[in-house]
Amino acid sequence: MNQQDRGIDITKMVQLSDIHFSEAYYMPEIADSMLENINRSAPDIVIITGDLTENGLASEYNGAKTSLTG
Repeated sequence: MNQQDRGIDITKMVQLSDIHFSEAYYMPEIADSMLENINRSAPDIVIITGDLTENGLASEYNGAKTSLTG
């Protein structure tokens, strides 16, 4: 009997940490692969912790938003 059959609610979470997004270090093939794997696992929630950008620049936040939201 699996957990759902026993009435246990399961929440699937993905945590990403310290992405450090910046144009200097951004590798689209790695980002695309990461996002494909996350989407394939169909999490209920994605949590990003740690440093999202390298230098805290508005352009880095905008780039991270574009990259992560497709």
